[in-house]
Amino acid sequence: MGDVPTEDIIAEPEEPTAGVFSVALSLLQAYGWYLIAAGVGLYFYHRNRISSPATARSNKPKSPAEVQDWQAKEEQRLKAVQRLQEKYAQDAAVKAERQKQLDEEKRKQRLEEMQKLAGKVSVGNKLGSGDDENNKKSLRQEYNPLMGDQGSSNRVCFRRPGGASGG
Repeated sequence: MGDVPTEDIIAEPEEPTAGVFSVALSLLQAYGWYLIAAGVGLYFYHRNRISSPATARSNKPKSPAEVQDWQAKEEQRLKAVQRLQEKYAQDAAVKAERQKQLDEEKRKQRLEEMQKLAGKVSVGNKLGSGDDENNKKSLRQEYNPLMGDQGSSNRVCFRRPGGASGG
């Protein structure tokens, strides 16, 4: 075997971008949700903390005319708020007065009902006095309200056998 020429195989190193890509991919697979959450948190932090002073400074009026305009608008806004507050207070007072009147009327009605009930109990008729019974005209002498619609006394009532007769 000595006649066959041998070649030396030299291993080529991997490209550096492939190594970085595989490392980044493995980190993303392992800590992906954490990285996304951190990115969103940094975005909101940057938007709220760092950008706010710049926007706050830009909203302030710079010239005296702008200051006066801003003060006038602020006074108008405060007057409008005050008007709305007064209107709300008036409406609330009217509603409270109505509710108070309704409660008073309900209380009076309850008192009247209780007095009527108390009056009926104390001035009631005795049983068997017969004053009202004599004034009533009897419809039929043989009428019995327990008989139902037919109500005649010559009807025979058939009873079913009950009890332990079986069935």
